[in-house]
Amino acid sequence: MITWDTIQNGILSWVRTASGFPNENVFWDGDKRPLVSSPYISMKINAVRKIGQDWTTIENNPLVIVDDVIEAVDTVTDTLTLTAHGLLTADGPVRFVTTGSLPGGISLVTDYWIIRVNNNQIKLASTFHNAYDLIAIDISSAGTGVNTLQDTVETVRYGEELKRIHQGPRDCRLTLQCFGGSPKGQTNPVAVLEAVLSDTEKDSVVNGLATAGLSVISYDSIQSDGGFIGSTLFEPRAIAQVRFFVPSEVAEYSTFIDSAELTNQVTNDVTVIVLPEE
Repeated sequence: MITWDTIQNGILSWVRTASGFPNENVFWDGDKRPLVSSPYISMKINAVRKIGQDWTTIENNPLVIVDDVIEAVDTVTDTLTLTAHGLLTADGPVRFVTTGSLPGGISLVTDYWIIRVNNNQIKLASTFHNAYDLIAIDISSAGTGVNTLQDTVETVRYGEELKRIHQGPRDCRLTLQCFGGSPKGQTNPVAVLEAVLSDTEKDSVVNGLATAGLSVISYDSIQSDGGFIGSTLFEPRAIAQVRFFVPSEVAEYSTFIDSAELTNQVTNDVTVIVLPEE
């Protein structure tokens, strides 16, 4: 079983290697990154079609935390230091155990949610919503003994609470767009895509597709635009459609909403709706 991230990374590796472009010049259309001035390739998956029998299973996706020891406490900034903690904002709930006394403001047998400060520091929130809104609890003292952060049976990564396993092969359609980089067309975008599509290593581990379990089935003729619209000169571009098969088992992670808070803008009355679990 592989993840959808592995599939996307395999495609990215193939196109970067085959085009010879720097990593920052090959990216997914939805990345919302600043466009580079040199020639670049933008990629987009347009459709994923089921082939034959197919089904999806949904599982909980618990977040396991290897006991993280609090190394330092800053009562001015309310931060805890846990080197290379790997946690993200709104992860939780988490709890603490101690061989002495916990830092002031933290209690035993109490759920907290993470506010990520950086790779080595976190803050704590008393609820998931406070973590999302970056409202941290006040830490008033450093505590004593060894204080350790632990997961619970309900700990999940925010945005990846559910694991969906799609079973059954899929036919995937990928669009590649190569832009010349300037109105003068410093690079011939058609030639770039021809080199990518004719790459003899595209089905080997060299370019990542085989590692991701992908196989290029076919591709359409390359379409090109010389860059003229009326009398205005734009950068030229070329477009190609690629079809490949995706493995029979692909896992992806998704989220669910367990409650919604509605505010009446006239009366300011607040109604909380708890949604059933999926």
